[in-house]
Amino acid sequence: MIELPFSSHTSVTCGQLKHSWLENQVLNKTSDNIIDFWKAKGWNALEEQFEVHIKKAINLSEELEYGFSPAQLVDRLTPFEKVDCETKELIKQVVHKAYLESSNITELKVPLKKAAKELEKAFEHMLEAWNQPVSETNEKKLRKTWGIFLTMARKLHSILEQLPKGIVLP
Repeated sequence: MIELPFSSHTSVTCGQLKHSWLENQVLNKTSDNIIDFWKAKGWNALEEQFEVHIKKAINLSEELEYGFSPAQLVDRLTPFEKVDCETKELIKQVVHKAYLESSNITELKVPLKKAAKELEKAFEHMLEAWNQPVSETNEKKLRKTWGIFLTMARKLHSILEQLPKGIVLP
């Protein structure tokens, strides 16, 4: 299999989740960082972006099989411009089938969705702790829930690392 440098919505989303969010906003934070943000009464990324990114990860699992498929190139490459719609659809079907048979992308769909859902649940628990008033007891709860959230974030990150970087040719 060959990964092409052609990007797709799916590969861009995958990169945003893996690099921009998980690596740059989550996995590089310690529990001490989180406690500092909590005591300072805010962390915009947590409050405004985390839920959105988790939803994107769940949606990514739904579009995974088609998002890296070379079938989408039929609509993008010049040699296919003059081909009639019916023939294009047949070509897409054959190419997509060959891609699915030669890749492990279908095997990653369920683990990706599961990891995203587990992260969503961990986020809900962590957010409950985050919204409590500052106290020693609540700080311990927040540290614990952040640790669980980090574990789930690492799990999602490891699955995202297994995904292609672009469209894949069988």
